[in-house]
Amino acid sequence: MIPLALNACSVAIPNCDCPFSALLLSRFLRERGTRTGPLPRSVTHEDHLQADEWWLADLAAKLQMPIATMHRWQRVGWVTSRKVKDAGNRWAIFADADELDRLHRLRNSRRSWPNPYPPELITPKPQPVSNTSQTATQKRRKK
Repeated sequence: MIPLALNACSVAIPNCDCPFSALLLSRFLRERGTRTGPLPRSVTHEDHLQADEWWLADLAAKLQMPIATMHRWQRVGWVTSRKVKDAGNRWAIFADADELDRLHRLRNSRRSWPNPYPPELITPKPQPVSNTSQTATQKRRKK
């Protein structure tokens, strides 16, 4: 409906001779962080998270940083994480108050090549044993 209205008003896409379409408009909104509809309940249901866990994207937003950077930190083991299969394979990141403070300091720290980040900023706090599943980060470090 919106693409048809835009095309009827002769709104043009810069550097493109193509008309607006639902796919093009959806992509445009998604790239700008605008949701085009509700997320499935299995993805949003908070019972998937354990104590002091955040969805990766929510933690990135809390720290005011790009999601891609948080994904890198997860990949290299700078955060304690686990993949939640029942929530569409989303990453849950453990971050209690101490971890949030460490992650804020890591986010705000400046480094210059070849000086690496200080070890205390890139070493995650282990998740408490009360949480039933072993995290991906902890599994990777045992190898």
